[in-house]
Amino acid sequence: MKPQRIAAMDLGSNSFLLTIVQTGIEGIRTLHDSCIITQLSKDMDEHKNMAQESITRGLAAVRQFEDILTKYEVDVLLPVGTAVFRKAANSQIFLDEVKKILGTEVEVISGQREAELSFNSIAKDPIFAGTPDLCVVDLGGGSAEIASTGTSGMTLSSFPIGAMAMKQAHVSHDPVTDEEIAAITESVRNCCEDLKAGHRSVVGVGGAFVNFGGYNLGALNLEAIHGMSITTQQLDMIVQRLCAATEDQRKQIPGLEPERAGVIHVSAIVASELMRVLGVSQFRVSVKGLRWGVIYEACDASRH
Repeated sequence: MKPQRIAAMDLGSNSFLLTIVQTGIEGIRTLHDSCIITQLSKDMDEHKNMAQESITRGLAAVRQFEDILTKYEVDVLLPVGTAVFRKAANSQIFLDEVKKILGTEVEVISGQREAELSFNSIAKDPIFAGTPDLCVVDLGGGSAEIASTGTSGMTLSSFPIGAMAMKQAHVSHDPVTDEEIAAITESVRNCCEDLKAGHRSVVGVGGAFVNFGGYNLGALNLEAIHGMSITTQQLDMIVQRLCAATEDQRKQIPGLEPERAGVIHVSAIVASELMRVLGVSQFRVSVKGLRWGVIYEACDASRH
C-alpha cells in the first residue's frame, strides 16, 4: 500500500466527523479522530430549507476541520454528505461554501451507498471481520441505514427515521410524552416492517450507539466501547431513563455527550424499536462507521 495520509469527512444531519489515517506497509494508523455536533437539520422550515443558524454552525465546523487537515498535511481528502443534503432544498448553497473552504467537492451519497460504506466499516474491521450473518445498523440524525448479509446476498436499506427527523415530526414536549414515544415507535415499525428478523450478529454504528455504550460504562471511553455488547433489555432501560429526564438532566448523565442531550432519547427509542423489528436480544457497538468505510475503500483502490 502506498504510504499516504487519508482524511475521511462525514457531514451528517446532526454531527460532522473527521478521521485522518496514515497508510503504509504496516497497515492503517489513526492520526486524528474528532466529532463536532452541528445539528445541521435542526429547525428546517416547511420548504425543507436549512436554517441560517444551522448553516453557520456547519460551516464553522468545516473551518475547524480545515485547520486540522492543514496541520496533518493530508494527501487525500474524501468528504461525503448524507441525509440532510439529500433532503434540504438549499443544500447546494452549503456545499458550494464547503468547496470554497476545502477546495474539494463533497460527494452526496445515496442511502444505499451510505448503508454499503457503513457495512464495510464493520466487515473490514479486524474486531468484526468474519462475523457470520452480519447486520449493520447506522443510526443518524436524518436517516437510518441497515445492511445485512445472508444466503441471498447483501441487502441495503435506508429509512427516514433518524433521531432529528423523528423529533421534528413527533416531539414537542420535554420530557417526551408516552404518546410521542408511541408515535416514534409506530413510525419506525411502519417504515421497517419488511426487514428480515432473526439476525445473529447485529452491530450498531453512529454517535447514538457510541453514547449508549458510554451510558453503560458511565464514561465515554471509545476504546472500551468499541466491540461492546449491549442487550436489548439494557437498551430499554436506557430508553426509560432518558425519556423520563429533561434535556438539562440528560446533559448531566455520565457517559453521554451533553451536545446530544436534545436528541439522544429519540435515538434510543428508534434503536430499541429497530432491534425489536430485527428480532435480536443483543447487539455490539462500533465507534468507526461510515468514514471508515470510505477509508477502507480508498486503501483498497490504492492497492490496484
